[in-house]
Amino acid sequence: SLVGSEMCIRDSLRASDLGRFQAVDSVPRKNLHPNDGHEEMKTDDQEEGEYTFENGAVYNGQWQGRMRHGFGEQSWPDGARYEGEWLDNKAHGRGVFYHVDGDVFDGEWYQDKAHGFGTYFNVNGSKYEGYWSDDLQDGEGKETWKDGSVYEGMYC
Repeated sequence: SLVGSEMCIRDSLRASDLGRFQAVDSVPRKNLHPNDGHEEMKTDDQEEGEYTFENGAVYNGQWQGRMRHGFGEQSWPDGARYEGEWLDNKAHGRGVFYHVDGDVFDGEWYQDKAHGFGTYFNVNGSKYEGYWSDDLQDGEGKETWKDGSVYEGMYC
């Protein structure tokens, strides 16, 4: 077990695939997904529905006007998926991001990036629990590896 006191570890772990959320910032122009039974979306009331974006990503959840807003799930054609809160068309609040390779981030989001406390489960058996800023480990955290090794300390 290693405890960091006077040092700061810089790690390259990222909670999301940067750019993945921005790739679908274009919002529906007129209708939700044709199979959901909705007509034109309202501009002021929150409602639920499914929409398929041009890149094949599918969002199913709450909308505020033409924005993903409230709770929803978005999946991408490659198998990546986000389930959680949205604010003004961005992953924001509490949510879980499932990476294509099997890694999972469960934590707090701010404008499409991991920010605040979260846990990253790596498919190789390692786990990081701690703070994030701008989609990177930042602040106090604890990383545990499959072999039982542990680092607890500051990340920057």
